This record gives sequence, C-alpha cells and structure tokens, in this order.
Amino acid sequence: MIAAIEQAMLARIAAGNAAGRAGAALRTVASFAGSGAGALGDLAQLKAQFPAVWLFYAGERRPVRLADDAFQHEVVFTVVTAVEQRRSDPAGRLGAADVGDAGVYTILEAVRGLLTGQTFGLAIDPLAPGRVTPVLTRDNMAVYAHDYHTTYESSAETAADVAALNDFGLVHIDYDVPAGVTAVPPLPAAAADARDDIVLQEDLN
Repeated sequence: MIAAIEQAMLARIAAGNAAGRAGAALRTVASFAGSGAGALGDLAQLKAQFPAVWLFYAGERRPVRLADDAFQHEVVFTVVTAVEQRRSDPAGRLGAADVGDAGVYTILEAVRGLLTGQTFGLAIDPLAPGRVTPVLTRDNMAVYAHDYHTTYESSAETAADVAALNDFGLVHIDYDVPAGVTAVPPLPAAAADARDDIVLQEDLN
C-alpha cells in the first residue's frame, strides 16, 4: 500500500504540473532517493532540477490493533518543494511577480490543493496536510518539507497463505563482501565471496 500511495501522489502532482496547476512549471516531480529531510541539507548540486518537488515515505507510528490479525496504520509522506531565485532570498519564498517567478510558498499551496482530500481510489483515508518545515533558506534557495497524513488497514496472512510457504524448503544466499574486508574489487564479482544454504522448517505455522 505504501508504494501505491506514493506513486499515486506523484502522479497527481505530475498531472497538476502538466495542467499548469502546480504553482510553477516544475522541472522535477520524483521520489526522493535520499534517506529523508536530513539528506536535503546540501542541494547545490541539484539546482539544475529546480523548481522541484520530491516525495518520500516519512514513516508511521506504531499501528493500532483493530483485531487479532488486523491493524490500522497512520502513515506520513513528505513533499519537499525546492526553488532557486537569483534576485533575492525573500523572492525564493515569496516569488517575484514582475518576472513571473513563483516562490516556494506558491508551489506549497498549489500542491496542497492537488493532494488534500485525495484517496486516489485506494482504500485509505483522504490525505490530510500536516506540518510544514523549512529545510533550507539560503544561497537564493528555498526548500520546504510538507507532511501529509493518511491511514489504511492491514491484516495478517491467512492460514492458507502461510501454509503455501511450506513449498519452499531451501533458501540460497550469495554475499559480496565490501572492498577492504576480504573481497577483491570491483564488486559485485562473478563469483560470490560467500554463500549460505538455509534449510527451512517443514511447518511454518
């Protein structure tokens, strides 16, 4: 479900961008490849992608148990909006209407309008906007992170699903050990540095 929500959010923003409803002509609408908002601290090398909107799954609280095998998950996705303005630092936030530049605030509000209340046809609660956090406001760059919240329910695998796992009796794992340990670069090598064969129990119930 997490991947489905993220992809649906990205598709919604991209469609809004194509229709001129994203607050600016975004150059980038994509999943963020880093490990969260902390990895966005130095974006100088990404300026060519501005104005940009990145999205990542920011995690969830401990699920609420609804029944012995059912849980409710409250998940958070973070939308990161980044712009560069060469005129002045405030322009990065407020925009510069006389030259047609959209500020980060404009994009934040436009994306909020695109996402708030959406379910994308998925079995989730409508997306609700959450906290907005300034990540970077210097060097004529303005970067803000905006959280979005939703919930969905999950259930444990059925007995039949678990029983089907008994068809697997052996797991084979190959390892490539990082350079500087015992392996010889480049990795991955044609032959594994180490291997394991794990025999599974006959009954996984």
